[in-house]
Amino acid sequence: MRQFLIFFIFFFSWFWNLQAQEGVIPRYKQVFADRDTVFLDSLSILPGSLVIEGVSPSQYSVDCIHGYLFLHDTTLYGKTLNCHYKLFHKSFAHRVYNKPISLIQEKGKFYKPEELNLPASFLLDYSSESQLERSGSITRGVTVGNNQDFVLNSSLNLQVSGYLAPDVELRANITDRTLPIQPEGNTRTIQEFDKIFITLDIKKKLKVKGGDIDIVSPESYFLKIGKKNLGLEIEALFSLNNKGTVKTRTGAGISKGKYYKQRIVPQNGRQGPYKLTGNVGEGTITVLYGSERVYIDNRLLTRGKDEDYVIDYNLGEIIFTPKILITGEKEIHVEYEYSDLAYSRYTLHTFNEIGLGEKDQFKVTFNFFQEEDMKNNSIQPQLTDSMKLMMSQLYNETTLLYPGAVLSNYFPGEPLYIQVDTVVDGTTYTIYQQSTNSDEVLYRLNFSYLGVGKGNYKLNVAATNGRAFVWVPPMNGIPQGEYEPVIQLQTPQRYQIGTLGVQYKGLKHFTISSEFVFSNLNQNLFSNRDSNSQIGIAYHLLLQYKDELFKHKEESKRWIFNSLLGYEVRSARFLLLEENRDIEFNKNYNIDDQTTRNKASQMGTLDLSLSNKRNGSMQWKSELFQVQKQLLASRNGLNTNLKWNRLRLTSQTSHLLNHDLLIHSNFFRTQTQLSMVNRKTELGIYDRTELNRLTDQKQDTLVGNSYRYNELALFFKNNDTLQFKYLLQVKNIFAHRAVQNKFLKEKEGYEFQTAAEYAPTIKQSIKTTLTYRNEQLFDSLQQSFFENLFVGGINYLGRFLNNGVIYQANYEAGSGMEQKKIFSYLKVAPGQGTHIWNDYNNNGVEELDEFEVAVFQNEADYIRIWIPSHDYYNTYNTELTQMLQIRPKQIWRNPKNRFVKIVTLFSNHTTFKIGQKTQTDSFFSALNPFSFLKDDADVENCDFNLNNRFLFQSPSQKWIGDYIYKQLYNKNNYYYGTETVNLKMHEWSIRYKVTRFLILKSGYQAAVKENSSQFFHNKNYTIETHNLKLESQIQHSEKINLILKYDYKFKINLVGKEEVSSHEVETEFYYRMVKKGMLQINLKYTYLKPNQDIVGNLAYEIMEGQTKGSNWLWSVIYQTKLVDYLFLDLQYNGRKGSQNRMIHTGSLQIKFLF
Repeated sequence: MRQFLIFFIFFFSWFWNLQAQEGVIPRYKQVFADRDTVFLDSLSILPGSLVIEGVSPSQYSVDCIHGYLFLHDTTLYGKTLNCHYKLFHKSFAHRVYNKPISLIQEKGKFYKPEELNLPASFLLDYSSESQLERSGSITRGVTVGNNQDFVLNSSLNLQVSGYLAPDVELRANITDRTLPIQPEGNTRTIQEFDKIFITLDIKKKLKVKGGDIDIVSPESYFLKIGKKNLGLEIEALFSLNNKGTVKTRTGAGISKGKYYKQRIVPQNGRQGPYKLTGNVGEGTITVLYGSERVYIDNRLLTRGKDEDYVIDYNLGEIIFTPKILITGEKEIHVEYEYSDLAYSRYTLHTFNEIGLGEKDQFKVTFNFFQEEDMKNNSIQPQLTDSMKLMMSQLYNETTLLYPGAVLSNYFPGEPLYIQVDTVVDGTTYTIYQQSTNSDEVLYRLNFSYLGVGKGNYKLNVAATNGRAFVWVPPMNGIPQGEYEPVIQLQTPQRYQIGTLGVQYKGLKHFTISSEFVFSNLNQNLFSNRDSNSQIGIAYHLLLQYKDELFKHKEESKRWIFNSLLGYEVRSARFLLLEENRDIEFNKNYNIDDQTTRNKASQMGTLDLSLSNKRNGSMQWKSELFQVQKQLLASRNGLNTNLKWNRLRLTSQTSHLLNHDLLIHSNFFRTQTQLSMVNRKTELGIYDRTELNRLTDQKQDTLVGNSYRYNELALFFKNNDTLQFKYLLQVKNIFAHRAVQNKFLKEKEGYEFQTAAEYAPTIKQSIKTTLTYRNEQLFDSLQQSFFENLFVGGINYLGRFLNNGVIYQANYEAGSGMEQKKIFSYLKVAPGQGTHIWNDYNNNGVEELDEFEVAVFQNEADYIRIWIPSHDYYNTYNTELTQMLQIRPKQIWRNPKNRFVKIVTLFSNHTTFKIGQKTQTDSFFSALNPFSFLKDDADVENCDFNLNNRFLFQSPSQKWIGDYIYKQLYNKNNYYYGTETVNLKMHEWSIRYKVTRFLILKSGYQAAVKENSSQFFHNKNYTIETHNLKLESQIQHSEKINLILKYDYKFKINLVGKEEVSSHEVETEFYYRMVKKGMLQINLKYTYLKPNQDIVGNLAYEIMEGQTKGSNWLWSVIYQTKLVDYLFLDLQYNGRKGSQNRMIHTGSLQIKFLF
């Protein structure tokens, strides 16, 4: 009977196709939910047309007139919402008229304009009135219930801009959000969601800014700064009676981060992710968004998925895109600010500049900056008196490993340990073992990652919620783990820097500038020892001469000569806030940070250059660098950028002679490019050579890190930027290293690179990039093996037949690294999370397999968080995305043929995405994105998503139907093993509009979901689902809407033969009050009938969080506008199961719109 009913319904039905209404504009938009009020569109929205993917209409409301979206569910914050809606061609928020209504006169009267002669001052008086534009809202609400605590919700979002007076401008963005939102680092520009500020600008001469402040560098040689603060800053500009000017910028605040420069050691062919750390090796940091500067081979890169790299600010990981093949010889440096959460840190700064004479011929600058940790305001961890005492006794050290074990009572929600003794090779060790026995003496441990082979503990594969650790016996006294039960403490520090600079430009062609600077670092504010304070000074002098060497009337024939003579000296304890030298300074001089740390140095520089607008420029630079009596280096360089007819020559060449107490180095490096430029193409040759000979002065032999490297490339590209751009390049690579006083081959190979962009029309475009390298690597015995490196991608977009057919495809492949994921669940305010904990085994211990995605929001008391594991493995990555949309109605707008008319009633939309990471040894298998279909064991992670929707709509819009096919496959490699989810779903639905007041809907869904877990065997099941849906919608008027629903579900676990059948009846009542608000009442009854007792994860999944027998769910939502811009929102939710008590939850919220 059931099969006959299904067959009858869908034999009678057709397929569903949504057709755009005349007079409206369909729109799709992605918006970021960073607050409860989100601006959607400047045009008015068609009421009832807004649909947000995966979001229930009860979680939001919309102001159709003004285009604002109001979110009622805080779990949507921080998510990107996919919004589908329709627009009118205009905005109804603004009055539109030809003449003011006030001009309408009574009968017998006529309008006569009055002419007024007003003085000019009238306009000033009128414009002096406050003209402020403001938007935003204030929300206050409470939530109560008999199954949760009292919760107070509040939010403030206010944006103001405009003029308080003609010369007084106000701009403000204010919010009370306490958790800042870190945007994704995959775009070139970043929208700063959480930036809070108030700025007052008076006559462009005095600016006061409070809130989030970016401190930028003043005019200084030594003081370079780029910090994000929360505080106050004042800028002022004064005139000295037309004799000069005074500029000042002064502020104070709380620093958000700490500066660090990291050199990344790349792995051959691995695009990332590469982990960013703190200045003392902290593995878990948060990088402040937009603070990073990434360099490869001294070239500043651009952030963005279509550019050079993407970055995860929250995890502190950077991945390079297919535009750059990462190889072992590349020099990668990253500068960034990060939040270490050790102490609150405040800053003071004042930057001042006095300019005298015409065009500031004489200039004096004075700058001061101070940054200090608040030693009595530690954040993580909270310092105890014993911690402070131990840090006060440190001598010339800034870190301390403090014991991380403290006595604890029994808490079922966290891993606890006992202390035991064990004997290994005759040696007794006191160790910690995890225990759940509440009768024992328990310890709560804090573990720190110290590095491979530096600890005695490692992560344990366990079901406990949170990280669990196990002791590993040492071998021959050498630790075999990575973790220790210690807390890494940092001493609070104070840093000060002040500069005094003078510049004089009064002499013809000459400029003289000098700067004196001091720095003071107190590296331990808990200690009173003088050794913890480091005071240093430095001085810089620069003489510049600039003149026309060959004068000529034509500017293109003039040659400009520029010479710089500089001298710099630094004392031993001088420290900079941020490095002001070249990013590859250490490589240029064959040194490391230890070479110059706490050592005095001096440098002399002579820089001569010639430049011509037509022919380019040449530069010769000579430097002499000395570090106390330990190192003396001379470096000479020649840089050219010359043009002669069609020839182009660019080069950077340098030669270093370096002498220290043990090593003599002779370092020659050059990068030269010679090309011939035609009207549309460019053919050239590129050479990069590095010869670094490091010689032991006593033995006169080559040191092991001496090397020789050479790249020789031939390239061909075009200069046409209109339709077709391309680049072809072939490169040879040779590398040698020093072995037994001679250079032996380390690797040789060739590299092929191509990039192209082709856009024959505005409706079609294709972009591709490909880099392939084949290398022959040699070991110390000159035995060789081959390695293939590949990275590339292709993107295509085509629109055909009046946009009736749209096809988009994107494919990327390359190699990278993957982190073994560890996650745990953190308890939050009641109803504010995403997951629920069910103690399936009744042991009172939170275990990972006992957490489920909450079906009911009031039960969602936990959130899922990721924990870094420091365990990476190499992978080959592929990603394939395709989209095909076919809309015959766009192809044939007014068909005459009957068959064509029928075809135009159909449309189809298909999206397809595969993201795969494998560990295969086969190069071609690594490029295959469909390896997961063969159940390949080498596939470590996979994300497959296929959606297809076939639609039909009758011309009268009475019959609408659709068929949806969805397939999902997810495979994740966690620290405890792999988990996979495989879902296949078919869904048919039909909609019949009987009258304008009655709509009937029916649907059928068949799905199979397979869940597999390598570690948690109780999560292995395969559920087959059949779901029949019936719905009737009665719309009495535009005010009243009644919906009746019936659902029949049958679910069976194909593994254990557990079955559940359910009947669900639901009614929804909507009453819309014009210009006042809305009342919504929902009532749902569900009866579940299992064939046996079902427990554990399977029960929650197959019964959807409900209980056997009768289940009731009801809700009442009342929203009303009390007065203009003041809204009241009342919500009540109730739930009752046959085996559970009745749950009541109510909330009240008031919102004021600006």
